[in-house]
Formats: sequence, structure tokens, C-alpha cells
Amino acid sequence: MSKRQLYWTWALLLALLGLAACSGPAATEPPAEPTAANELPPTLEPSTGEPEVESGGEDTTPADPAVPEAAAIYSAVVRQLYTQDHTFNEPPNWPRIYILTSTDDSVGGTGEPPNAAPIEPAVQEAITAGLGDLPAEILWVPDWDAVPINPDNGAVDEGDGVIITLGNVYEQDDGSVHVAASLHCGGLCATGMTYILENTGAGWEITGTTGPAWMS
Repeated sequence: MSKRQLYWTWALLLALLGLAACSGPAATEPPAEPTAANELPPTLEPSTGEPEVESGGEDTTPADPAVPEAAAIYSAVVRQLYTQDHTFNEPPNWPRIYILTSTDDSVGGTGEPPNAAPIEPAVQEAITAGLGDLPAEILWVPDWDAVPINPDNGAVDEGDGVIITLGNVYEQDDGSVHVAASLHCGGLCATGMTYILENTGAGWEITGTTGPAWMS
């Protein structure tokens, strides 16, 4: 091949390469598909536009139906002792009422054993609320040792307090209930008996007593 033929061969080859380069841009990988606007990571939830309401630790446990019944019965007994059966001519209106957190059937004076049982916190709270109209602070104590008592004269809280002990609630065949209870405010200031209560439709009311009653 002569130099002239070699020259035109190279010229033709370069022309063909240039034509391929001008035919268009080099091919690239296709772009990734865009994410749909309503597709969120699985850990997120779309906003509803309404503010979230926190529960604040609110207890949603259903209330025990026995709580208001027991509380209403015991509230009536405490009210009777504090306002009526206090052993004074006029209501002393003690500023503080100390109520034992356990029952004691023996305080009724019938010779029954204590048959001690705890008064549940929910019942205690309901009793306290039910006696909110009395001019006294309701204080729940585990025993007499938790109450300030004058060792010389037995006065409770220097005369400003009274101790009330409640017995268990015993249902009767006629629908009434019996509850023993006692009050103590000093060495010669105490009483106890067993109350009869009936549900009159307006609530539990004391209709009398049964068995012995004692006073000192």
C-alpha cells in the first residue's frame, strides 16, 4: 500500500469515528424511580392534623361495684358516731377523726372475735370523700400506736381527736346489714355497739342497733 493509500485509509477511519461521536450523548443508567408522596417509613404514621392527647397515666381499670356500697355503709356509721353517738350532750366536733385501716368485730361488745380484715384503699378514699362535709380531717391509721394519746388521761390528740374502729359488714336475710363500731376519745370517753343499716333507695341509713351497747 502506498503512502497516499495509507493516508486516505486513516482519514476514512477517523471520519467514521467522528461521525459516531456526533450521533448523540453516551447512554447513561436510567434514574431511580421517585418515592410516592404517601409512602412513609414503617415507623412513622401520617399526621391527621389533630393534636395527640396524652393519657397522663389515667387509670382506666373498671371500678369495683362493691366499693361504693361498702363506703356508703361505713360512711353512715362514722357519721352516726361523730354527730350523734359521741356520748356528749352537744357534738364535740373533733377536728380530727382517726379511723383504723383494719376491721374489728369485737368492738361491738357482743363477744365476737376481731375477725380483722383490711379496709381497702379504694374504700378508704371513698369514705373520706363521703365524709367531706364534716368539720374534721379524716386520718387513716394502722393501729392505736399511730395516734397521739395522752398517757395520763387517755385523751386523743390532746382532746382534738377521736378514734373510730369499724367491724365487718354482715348481710342479713332481710337485706339489711349489721356493722359493729366503736368510738374512743379518752379514758372515760368511749362507746361501742352494732348498727343495723338498710338501703332505703336514697342510700344506706342507720335504722337501729342490735345486741348490747357499751359506754365508758
